[in-house]
Amino acid sequence: RESYSNFSINSTSSTVEIPVSNLRGIIRIEEVSASINLKILGGALEKFLLSINVGLKYTMGIDVEIFPFDSNSLMIRVSVMDIKFLATLRDKILLEGNEVKLQLAEDQESKEGRDDIKRIRFDASSVATMYEELMVQFDVLTDHQKKALEKCAKEKRVRIEGPAGTGKTFIALHRILEFFHKTTNAKDSKNVLFICRNLSLAFYFANWLHNRWTNQKENTDTVFQHLYFINHVKEDAEPIICSFNIKYGSELDYKQVTNEVLFEMIVVDEAHSVFLQEKVKTFTSDIIKKNDDCKVMFLSDVSQATGINVEYPGNYKEVKLSEICRSSKRIVSGAFPFQLGTGEVKNAMSCLHDSDGPPLRPFLFSCDDSMNEFKMYERNIKRAIGALMERFPGLNLHDRLAIVVPNEDFRKSLCDQLFLGNKSYFEADGKKLQIKRALEASKILKSYKRKQTKKSWIIIDEVDQFEGLERLIVFGVGLDEALNRQDVNASAVRSRIYRTITRAHMVFYLINRRVPGGWFEFLDVVKSNTDGKFDYDKEISVYDSAAAHHSVEAANAARLNGFRGQNETHRLLEEESNVKAVVGDGFRDQKETHRLLKEESNDDNKTTQDMLVEESHKIQIEETTDSDKHDQDDDDREE
Repeated sequence: RESYSNFSINSTSSTVEIPVSNLRGIIRIEEVSASINLKILGGALEKFLLSINVGLKYTMGIDVEIFPFDSNSLMIRVSVMDIKFLATLRDKILLEGNEVKLQLAEDQESKEGRDDIKRIRFDASSVATMYEELMVQFDVLTDHQKKALEKCAKEKRVRIEGPAGTGKTFIALHRILEFFHKTTNAKDSKNVLFICRNLSLAFYFANWLHNRWTNQKENTDTVFQHLYFINHVKEDAEPIICSFNIKYGSELDYKQVTNEVLFEMIVVDEAHSVFLQEKVKTFTSDIIKKNDDCKVMFLSDVSQATGINVEYPGNYKEVKLSEICRSSKRIVSGAFPFQLGTGEVKNAMSCLHDSDGPPLRPFLFSCDDSMNEFKMYERNIKRAIGALMERFPGLNLHDRLAIVVPNEDFRKSLCDQLFLGNKSYFEADGKKLQIKRALEASKILKSYKRKQTKKSWIIIDEVDQFEGLERLIVFGVGLDEALNRQDVNASAVRSRIYRTITRAHMVFYLINRRVPGGWFEFLDVVKSNTDGKFDYDKEISVYDSAAAHHSVEAANAARLNGFRGQNETHRLLEEESNVKAVVGDGFRDQKETHRLLKEESNDDNKTTQDMLVEESHKIQIEETTDSDKHDQDDDDREE
């Protein structure tokens, strides 16, 4: 900045006194004319940024600095006050194809030679980098989160319950930072135990904590000397307590703790999963009993649980969160049908920012037994990457894309297909992409990641290993299963779909083979409304809030009863008085479903599974003129 101080424009138009932000984002402007007037550009950028700030908490003073980067590009540095402003700025640039139309001052508008300022082009990767780097540096809670933290401070043991993306882990992070800041030296520091289901989340949390601690110019030794976690790699292994350390200055590592440690705070993240694992549940309960005077925080989301009833040890105060900070409104809306909870609870949800985000896009394909399923997945993943790059030209995918799959066997088969020929990378849309697992990516310090520009890598991992993590872009691959299969746990499938969608900040693409009777079967009988503007409130209002819960209960009840036939199906449906079935032309009520089932079968011995498959086939035949046309249509499918 000092090198180009002569070119710096500091422009402030504050109407109220506001807290000073120490977070500044840097964005690159491309294809700049050599004769561009920096002062006029600064005023136009200020207007643009103020227009983004309309409706946010502060009428902000916009601080803009401009300085040359190379012969045909400029860098601008912008003060960023909160997540709402940051997310809106991200979308305003990226969703407009990286080009922004600027409004000049009235006395400059009519002058010639201003075309180079009226429309400027941003570098997409610099916008994404700014967003990601600032997201991990924010240490200011939203008003909604502050109220939750105040409730937690008054209680010895709390359970924070809220949908994915509401900031449960962020509140715990804040509490831990406060905990460490209260002590002045390492000898007096308090010990904190972080418990979660997988190692990748433990390292992700430590990375997050390290980044904020160093951002406050504190010694990270204080943190890692007193932050511990439980390592439970295998289901049949005993959990062990470990501590973090930094290896080679760029990567987090850990070591087992052999001496006895007492804890002043215990945080159990993804508690809905932790307390479904018997050994971790017992281990955690014993530690809490042993450290009876410590503060305990359970972080949970009933919708992410793979089981229905989760029991948490001891007595605790429940604190609820409902304001989602992470994801765009379209992603929240897309995840809503797979979320559990009553209508009252789900309808109380809100989005912190005004980011609609791009449409969620499906890539569905048909595949019979004679075809190589994973070759089809490879083809459609590459199609999705091509569509992504067409939508966001110039965006570097390095550590921005996560491909989330259902399980380890699926991951291995997919990677074998992608790496045919023993290559160390696979190619998509002219890009060479390496693959890392979630744990590998979480170990790399965030301050070091962006220096790895020579080799771009993306994440491919199973949903359980990506639990609690997040990325700008997420592909959900092979997640769907038929609800009418006896070997399928409908609750677990619903959970993994919900967890995968909610990992994304801005973009979610679904890649799946067509599954008759599956959760996504409806996508073949609907089409995109390209005329109307996306309306979050309207979208949420048309959903049946209890549909996911009833679907899971009905499927599990049928599975336990062994699919005893049509009469049994009628009885189960009658018990679920609010169930609605998707059949061809939309949601019909329960009696209509009974009538259709009766018409479909004159044989009382026919199984429910047979009838559901027949009904599914009938729908596909009615709604598509030629089932063989699907593969051709895939290439032309609109968002």
